[in-house]
Amino acid sequence: MVLKRIIVGIILFRMLAVNAFSQDAEFSQFFNAPLYLNPAFAGVGEGPRFCLNYRNQWAALDNAYISYTASYDQNFEAINGGIGVLMMSDRQAGGLLSTTGISGIYSYQLNLSPKFGLKAGAQFSYVQKRIDAAQLVFAENINPDNGSIIGGISADVPDNTSKGIADIGGGVLIYTKSFYAGLSAKHVTSPNESFYSSQISPWPVRVAANIGIEFRSRKNARTAAYFSPNLLFVQQASFRQLNAGAILGVGVVYAGLYFRSAFENSDAVIIMAGLKRGVFKFGYSYDATVSSLESTGGTHELSLVLNFHDSKKVQFRRNTKRFTDCPEVF
Repeated sequence: MVLKRIIVGIILFRMLAVNAFSQDAEFSQFFNAPLYLNPAFAGVGEGPRFCLNYRNQWAALDNAYISYTASYDQNFEAINGGIGVLMMSDRQAGGLLSTTGISGIYSYQLNLSPKFGLKAGAQFSYVQKRIDAAQLVFAENINPDNGSIIGGISADVPDNTSKGIADIGGGVLIYTKSFYAGLSAKHVTSPNESFYSSQISPWPVRVAANIGIEFRSRKNARTAAYFSPNLLFVQQASFRQLNAGAILGVGVVYAGLYFRSAFENSDAVIIMAGLKRGVFKFGYSYDATVSSLESTGGTHELSLVLNFHDSKKVQFRRNTKRFTDCPEVF
């Protein structure tokens, strides 16, 4: 345990150095975390939508990375767009480094045609980053004679252990009943995330692009079905990631298979399954690591979506100016 804390301390120290940068959490079930993916998804459906997401990355490493999000969004005809609220929490190494944030989102609907939707979204966030310095063990905290831990806070710990950050992001989304494509950017002003008062460490811009197509069964088919191949590309500083795969839904059950690449190396095979009935959707996914980190135990992810756009009680107003349907995968 002490050795693990020493290693984590070294890693965090390097992360906090002036030229280092942090990487945003990424969700394998990105379609079940729409506001985290792109603020333009706010209000894409008629009724209110609530999403919960949980991710335990590298489960064998004792809570190495635990991420949560919770969101609400809804369309409002009076403002010709959608409103959303997104809350997120990311804990690294059992809370040694934690990030929490809340975002307000507005998306504007541009009416191009009855069958084509175009949305532009803006996201305004406040993020709090914290270090639990009491848990860190550096080399100077170790007695060289017997290996025991010497109490006290290391001089290497930054002068600030908490950092508040104002952040801005945005995105665009185009979609029909069977096609969707989006582009988003977070941290567009590259705010300073350094814990050192005398240093500046810009938070790198995160760019994400996704595209997909959806095939649905005939309306008079005995069992409703859809098939949706799609791609997600993410880049943040030198980090790049590509998720490629497809989701198949038959009746109330859906399943998916994806492959994730970090370009320099193959990363993981993602297996997912879930249930979708009425307003309720639940999903589980497992990332089976295929890189040199395969001993980390893989990654587990859970999602819960309550989408009242899918309720039979919702009466779609066909005379409305906004496009009221979107692909089944969302």
